[in-house]
Amino acid sequence: MDSDDPLGYVPSSQLDLFMQVGEFKGFLVNLWGILVSKSQAKIGKKEPLEVINIPKYTLLNCSIEKRIGQFNIFIKIENILNKYYFTEPGYPMKARSISFGFSSWLGVER
Repeated sequence: MDSDDPLGYVPSSQLDLFMQVGEFKGFLVNLWGILVSKSQAKIGKKEPLEVINIPKYTLLNCSIEKRIGQFNIFIKIENILNKYYFTEPGYPMKARSISFGFSSWLGVER
Protein backbone atom coordinates (compact mmCIF):
# COMPACT_ATOMS: atom_id res chain seq x y z
CA MET A 1 0.00 0.00 0.00
CA ASP A 2 1.44 3.38 -1.00
CA SER A 3 0.87 6.52 1.03
CA ASP A 4 2.34 9.97 1.43
CA ASP A 5 3.33 9.25 5.05
CA PRO A 6 7.02 9.84 5.86
CA LEU A 7 9.20 6.79 6.40
CA GLY A 8 9.26 5.57 9.98
CA TYR A 9 12.38 5.81 12.16
CA VAL A 10 13.91 8.47 9.90
CA PRO A 11 14.77 11.68 11.80
CA SER A 12 13.73 14.98 10.28
CA SER A 13 17.30 16.26 10.68
CA GLN A 14 20.75 14.89 11.41
CA LEU A 15 24.10 16.64 11.74
CA ASP A 16 27.39 14.72 11.49
CA LEU A 17 30.59 16.40 12.64
CA PHE A 18 34.21 15.36 12.16
CA MET A 19 37.33 17.18 13.31
CA GLN A 20 40.92 16.04 12.94
CA VAL A 21 42.75 17.97 15.64
CA GLY A 22 46.11 17.39 14.02
CA GLU A 23 49.37 15.90 15.04
CA PHE A 24 50.72 16.68 18.50
CA LYS A 25 53.97 15.04 19.64
CA GLY A 26 53.44 12.25 17.13
CA PHE A 27 49.81 11.61 18.09
CA LEU A 28 46.84 12.20 15.80
CA VAL A 29 43.54 13.07 17.52
CA ASN A 30 40.15 12.69 15.80
CA LEU A 31 36.81 13.84 17.22
CA TRP A 32 33.45 13.09 15.66
CA GLY A 33 29.84 13.19 16.65
CA ILE A 34 26.27 13.06 15.51
CA LEU A 35 23.17 15.02 16.50
CA VAL A 36 19.91 13.34 15.55
CA SER A 37 16.44 14.85 15.91
CA LYS A 38 13.51 12.87 17.25
CA SER A 39 11.55 10.64 14.92
CA GLN A 40 8.45 8.51 15.00
CA ALA A 41 7.01 5.48 13.40
CA LYS A 42 3.47 4.26 12.91
CA ILE A 43 3.01 0.56 13.40
CA GLY A 44 0.10 -1.82 13.10
CA LYS A 45 -2.15 -3.18 10.41
CA LYS A 46 -5.44 -1.58 11.44
CA GLU A 47 -6.45 2.04 11.92
CA PRO A 48 -5.70 3.79 14.17
CA LEU A 49 -2.01 2.91 13.91
CA GLU A 50 0.12 3.04 17.04
CA VAL A 51 2.62 5.93 17.06
CA ILE A 52 6.05 5.16 18.52
CA ASN A 53 8.22 8.18 19.42
CA ILE A 54 12.01 7.89 19.24
CA PRO A 55 13.78 10.63 21.24
CA LYS A 56 16.59 12.78 19.89
CA TYR A 57 20.18 11.96 20.82
CA THR A 58 23.74 13.27 20.59
CA LEU A 59 26.85 11.09 20.40
CA LEU A 60 30.50 12.08 20.81
CA ASN A 61 33.46 9.88 19.89
CA CYS A 62 37.24 10.23 19.72
CA SER A 63 40.34 8.35 18.68
CA ILE A 64 44.03 8.85 19.32
CA GLU A 65 46.54 7.34 16.90
CA LYS A 66 50.31 7.00 16.90
CA ARG A 67 52.41 5.93 13.93
CA ILE A 68 55.27 3.58 14.75
CA GLY A 69 57.14 2.50 11.63
CA GLN A 70 54.70 0.74 9.28
CA PHE A 71 52.04 0.52 12.02
CA ASN A 72 49.43 2.81 13.48
CA ILE A 73 48.28 1.97 16.99
CA PHE A 74 45.06 3.50 18.27
CA ILE A 75 42.61 3.80 21.10
CA LYS A 76 39.03 4.66 20.22
CA ILE A 77 36.26 5.74 22.60
CA GLU A 78 32.71 5.70 21.26
CA ASN A 79 29.65 7.19 22.98
CA ILE A 80 31.87 9.16 25.37
CA LEU A 81 28.88 10.59 27.24
CA ASN A 82 27.48 7.06 27.73
CA LYS A 83 24.09 8.09 26.34
CA TYR A 84 21.23 5.61 26.41
CA TYR A 85 19.72 5.79 22.95
CA PHE A 86 18.06 3.68 20.32
CA THR A 87 17.50 4.04 16.61
CA GLU A 88 14.35 1.94 16.67
CA PRO A 89 12.13 0.89 19.56
CA GLY A 90 13.18 -2.21 21.46
CA TYR A 91 16.78 -2.22 20.19
CA PRO A 92 19.02 -0.07 22.43
CA MET A 93 22.43 0.81 21.04
CA LYS A 94 25.70 0.05 22.82
CA ALA A 95 26.90 2.08 25.77
CA ARG A 96 30.33 3.71 26.01
CA SER A 97 32.95 1.45 24.50
CA ILE A 98 36.73 1.54 24.36
CA SER A 99 38.73 -0.34 21.77
CA PHE A 100 42.44 -0.71 21.05
CA GLY A 101 44.06 -1.86 17.87
CA PHE A 102 46.56 -1.35 15.12
CA SER A 103 46.66 -1.06 11.36
CA SER A 104 49.47 -1.53 8.88
CA TRP A 105 50.26 -0.77 5.26
CA LEU A 106 52.44 -3.65 4.19
CA GLY A 107 54.41 -2.99 1.04
CA VAL A 108 53.27 0.62 0.86
CA GLU A 109 55.61 3.49 1.64
CA ARG A 110 53.93 5.98 4.01
